[in-house]
Amino acid sequence: MRHFIETIFFKKNDEPYTLNLNGKNLIISGDNGSGKTRLIENIYEFIEKSINSHDPYTKEQLQKELNSRQKNLQYSSRGDGNYNYLNSEIERLTEGLKEFENFDITFNDVVDFRVAAKEKKSIIRLFPAIREAKIKNDGKISSLDLLLNEYRTAQKNNSKIDAGMYFERYIVTLWNYALVSKGVGNDDDHKRALGIIESINCDLKELFEDDSIKMDFDLDKLKIYLLQDNKEPFGLDKLSSGFSSILSIYTDLLIKAELDKISKHDMAGIVLIDEIDAHLHVTLQKKVFSFFSSSFPQIQFIVSTHSPFVIQSVSDAIIFNLSTLDQMGDLSLYSYTAIIQGLLGEGVSSDKLNALVKELMTLVENNVFDDKFHSIIKTLEKSIDFLDKSSKAAFMVAKSKYLDYSEREDDV
Repeated sequence: MRHFIETIFFKKNDEPYTLNLNGKNLIISGDNGSGKTRLIENIYEFIEKSINSHDPYTKEQLQKELNSRQKNLQYSSRGDGNYNYLNSEIERLTEGLKEFENFDITFNDVVDFRVAAKEKKSIIRLFPAIREAKIKNDGKISSLDLLLNEYRTAQKNNSKIDAGMYFERYIVTLWNYALVSKGVGNDDDHKRALGIIESINCDLKELFEDDSIKMDFDLDKLKIYLLQDNKEPFGLDKLSSGFSSILSIYTDLLIKAELDKISKHDMAGIVLIDEIDAHLHVTLQKKVFSFFSSSFPQIQFIVSTHSPFVIQSVSDAIIFNLSTLDQMGDLSLYSYTAIIQGLLGEGVSSDKLNALVKELMTLVENNVFDDKFHSIIKTLEKSIDFLDKSSKAAFMVAKSKYLDYSEREDDV
């Protein structure tokens, strides 16, 4: 069963607001300092508490429990042994209800969700803004069962362990298992192991936008390399910060699924990612969200972003501006300049600045990065601390587009 959030209730500046998700993915945008990270953390903390708390799971159930205690108290006297206990319970439940006055989440089935999470059949994960892949390889081959037992032991000691650190060891073990299975004539196990490897290769092709990329197993070094046409083979530890940031999430979720013996397409749960666009050039910003949602289709993703490219790339998600409390749907048909203006608003700026920014956006949209482009960038950079929100966002978009353009030129 897919478990997901239906609504999120919270207060901002004492004003109540309800986000209606109905199981859809959520993208949170807003100004710097608007509270995106805190909202992400509040959602995660509430989910964790819902799963681990001994109290009733919802506001309604908590109220029902309180009513029951208050009714029992009416039939109890001060000399009764239960009197003090009931008073203590009433006080505790009343305090618990107060928490719902500021923050509340409703799930499609909180009881089943709680059971599934405790049985590791549904995942709850928070990825902070600063992240990189922590893939490790000890240069040894172990059995799949031994690796699974090691993972489960580590998970008992730390439920938030980064499963991605087992990625290369798992692939090395799986590849060796495929070779051994073929050698002893076990075609079914051989095909199953190669099928998992091929599925990962397909995901890498999508991420890198390169049909030539694939993993290769160095039997002598017991190490995984990535192969690409016209490039030297490179290890997983040689990835750029952008790809490393994405793989830190992908490998963690993938290995949790594989070692818990769940297909990644069937793994359900809720995953929260703060600043999903962190460290990413424009090309990756445009694909990162769809990459995760297509790789793990049963997971509900809740992310924050500063990037209009992330917002523009998604057609089936709720987009929420925390600064204005506006909830929007599909913005994939909007230009990124329109999204900048719509999400960040038109700041008070001079006609000269408006003209300069407009000219810059025209150059960017036409992929023109000439002397004029660099001249405008240099002019805006000198006054970056004094630019209005919309102009500053346009400046950042232009720089990101230029970096992406330069990277492509270097690869030619």
